[in-house]
Amino acid sequence: MFGKLRADLAHARAVNHKSMSGPGAWVWCLFHLGTSAVIVYRFGNWAWNLRLPVLREILLGVYFVLKYINQMATGVNIPVTADIGPGLVVHTWNGVYLPNCRIGRNAYFQHGVVVNYRCKGIGDDVYFGPGAKVIREVRIGDRARIGANAVVVSDVPDDCTAVGVPARIIPNRDQD
Repeated sequence: MFGKLRADLAHARAVNHKSMSGPGAWVWCLFHLGTSAVIVYRFGNWAWNLRLPVLREILLGVYFVLKYINQMATGVNIPVTADIGPGLVVHTWNGVYLPNCRIGRNAYFQHGVVVNYRCKGIGDDVYFGPGAKVIREVRIGDRARIGANAVVVSDVPDDCTAVGVPARIIPNRDQD
């Protein structure tokens, strides 16, 4: 839990507070509402996977109270059973609903992102713009970018961008 949480906080600090330096940036990062939703998710996921039955139930009770309060404050819903790699960032925190699926490293979500619970998986280093929706059984590849208000209805290959309604797949140009 703590290794993934450290990666989450480092990535959130780099993305959300890149103009700030010193300990003040860490304080702002910890009190950012998107970061608090990630911290609550990491705690719940750790408690869910704990093998000590009585302690697990107590910690899950604490988690569900924290999740309820956090979800009411932030509008972010991340199921405790989701398998999310390190570096998760919820940049702007209102109306983000993530599925119970595999999400890779360094995923970045803006506000209004909704991912269908039947999503097959999301790769590493994926960016979701504001209002992006994934509404079918699709797979999002590594380093994919989902544009603002895009509605993804088909698989997005690695290194591609999806924009529009329904989303068109645009291959990224090589960076020579």
